[in-house]
Amino acid sequence: MAGPLFAAPIPTNTKAVSYPSWWFEREVIPQKTQPPQAQPIWPADYAAADDFAVANIGQLKQTAAAAYDEFSTHLPSGAGTQADALVKSWFQLEWAKENGVRVVNGEGHAEVTLKNNATGETGPLKRFEIDSPHGRSAANPNGQMCKDCAQEATVDGVTTSATSSGRASRKRQRQ
Repeated sequence: MAGPLFAAPIPTNTKAVSYPSWWFEREVIPQKTQPPQAQPIWPADYAAADDFAVANIGQLKQTAAAAYDEFSTHLPSGAGTQADALVKSWFQLEWAKENGVRVVNGEGHAEVTLKNNATGETGPLKRFEIDSPHGRSAANPNGQMCKDCAQEATVDGVTTSATSSGRASRKRQRQ
């Protein structure tokens, strides 16, 4: 994910020695003045230190995403595939909404949820693909769906290139 590059200025006076400059460039430490000053001064244009509490998940993700962008920009091989997958997973819902992708919530298996949530607004579901950890192999790199989903999801002319494992889902076997 080559996220947006932030170009926030580094304070003109000496910044806190223990803070790396990219914390300012990527607004990990945001300016208190809005809009931000073109030539901020440390510490006057920054909020008083309030780092005595535990960070919430959003703050952690923001800082980790900024570090990810920094590594992706400056390391020859980027931040690495694990960091790439992790950071991308945090922003999938936001990406979907920005790109007009309708996000549906449901219970049960995703294939059936997709089919059942198709509406008059979007029209009936015509085709879907899966990316499942179940049944992955060289022949099925995107995994397989359980036999119940394969039967339910493909009625009414819905198509997919996904294959069925031929087995009932483990969850349904327990019921």
